[in-house]
Amino acid sequence: MIDLGNADGALDVLKRALAMKEKILGEYHEQTAVTINDLARAISAQGDHEEALSTYQRALRILEQVLGGSLLTTLVLHNMGHEMLELDNADDAVEVFRRALAMEEKILGEYHESTAFTIHELARAISAQGKHTEALSTYQRALRIREQVLGESQSTASTLHCMGVEMMKMGNADGAVDVLRRALAMKEKILGEYHEQTAVTIHELARAISAQGNHEEALSTYRRALRIQEQVLGESQSTADTLHCMGQEMMKMGNADGAVDVLRRALAMKEKILGEYHEQTAVTIHELACAISAQGNHAEALNTYQRALRIREQVLGESQSTATTLHCMGQEMMEMGNADGAVDVLRRALAMEEKILGEYHEQTAVTIHELARAISAQGNHEEALSTYRRALRIQEQVLGESQSTASTLHCMGQEMMEMGNADGAVDVLRRALAMKEKILGEYHEQTATTIHELARAISAQGNHEEALSTCRRAFRIREQVLGESQSTASTLHCMGQEMMGMGNADGAVDVLRRALAMEEKILGEYHEHTAVTIHDLAGAISAQGNHAEALSTYRRALRIQEQVLGESQSTASTLHCMGQEMMLMGNADGAVDVLRRALAMEEKKLGEYHKQTAATCT
Repeated sequence: MIDLGNADGALDVLKRALAMKEKILGEYHEQTAVTINDLARAISAQGDHEEALSTYQRALRILEQVLGGSLLTTLVLHNMGHEMLELDNADDAVEVFRRALAMEEKILGEYHESTAFTIHELARAISAQGKHTEALSTYQRALRIREQVLGESQSTASTLHCMGVEMMKMGNADGAVDVLRRALAMKEKILGEYHEQTAVTIHELARAISAQGNHEEALSTYRRALRIQEQVLGESQSTADTLHCMGQEMMKMGNADGAVDVLRRALAMKEKILGEYHEQTAVTIHELACAISAQGNHAEALNTYQRALRIREQVLGESQSTATTLHCMGQEMMEMGNADGAVDVLRRALAMEEKILGEYHEQTAVTIHELARAISAQGNHEEALSTYRRALRIQEQVLGESQSTASTLHCMGQEMMEMGNADGAVDVLRRALAMKEKILGEYHEQTATTIHELARAISAQGNHEEALSTCRRAFRIREQVLGESQSTASTLHCMGQEMMGMGNADGAVDVLRRALAMEEKILGEYHEHTAVTIHDLAGAISAQGNHAEALSTYRRALRIQEQVLGESQSTASTLHCMGQEMMLMGNADGAVDVLRRALAMEEKKLGEYHKQTAATCT
């Protein structure tokens, strides 16, 4: 009945059998113990692992008294180990498996199928303790016996599979791929391709291939597992898990649309099998939100994260998973320009992580970093800098020199720039740069980002020659690594500004024209950043003394700003510059008209008592 899935029926008849045996044979009899063992199996099948363990312990007491060390005793010890693992008690499971193993080695010898089985299960318990090196060594011991005693068999393949899982936990993806391919070849030979266990190993192999960074091959391997699961299992948790992993691979390959499609399929399956309020359902909803965010649909992504949060709060309460969802919600709010909302949820995520992981933990530092970013977006640069410093202290202690540490130093430099502390910014940006060059190398996009920011800080110190040289260094890297890109255009733009600061208008016009051509190609003409470059190009042309061309160029910037930004500080600034050009061309009436328009806009946007408003009045 147990094997047929009828645990309740089995329990009833086994209780009757036990009562009869106790009456006829007494409690302390081998046959009574056998029935108690089977009764424990039925109770376990009902999901009551605590009572099952207690029942196995009763059988053990009888067998130890009646038989001492025997194969039947080892069977009960073995079953107790399984129950302990179900109850997350790995330490006790290891002890009982060691006792069973010592007994089997004494009775059967080391090179026996049953001994190998217990060694395999012992390795599983050691792995549950988190001792993956010892677990792998124990699996290898089981493998040696199985290869000698059984040769190619389902049991041998199972041990190879588990070895692959351990290697993955130890960060050895290459080793995992090798043993999983061996396990797969064996399973295909014994079970055939279209078998549930074959699909399990194909799924694990895909995971290992992904860890090697071969996402295309990993996706193809997951698809192979999916075909088998759909044919053999239909809609199942295993099928849903494979769809989920396919979505993750698509995300790594930049295919957000494909990821959304397969994650929706995985979610529909999990909701049908597990229900909405289940931990695994929430995992897929969270991953779906990530994919929707990557599509640029931040409002829908936020709504999807909120759905995952409701489930996690109800099912898990305060947990690392719940904190992760809160963290991601904060990031979506930042994308939507809601800094206040982001600060609130990130503070909640941080409180949870500090409680669960402690302050000095990598993930806690990640959330503190993100919180600092949100506080900066609120305009609280002093508090943002203090928060970044807190993240830095943790990262320096936990990670030492790392990409995350360098990123926090970079952001600290940006905050110092916002606060007018160019000297402080230069210092921390040099530290960030040294770290990135050491970890990522010079010719890397992130290294160029810090070099660009350092140039900006050096410029704010008034060292335009050094700033220009630093901009050129960032440009060389971006040109080689990114080619024509918005970042490359931004560096050209900054080079133009430095040339202007050094009185080299001709050089500024040349590089600003190059920046503009790049931005028009990438962003289009009617874009805010394109308008900024046109505005600065007009300023450089004016510095050459070509006021008619400068005015025409400012008008071009104005058309874009009026369409894209409407009434804004940038639009008012362009009107102001147009007035100055008209004055230089002797057109006082035209200048008065555009300056009146600029003044009206500035008074509306900045207020009457603002230095920019006063400058236009003058």
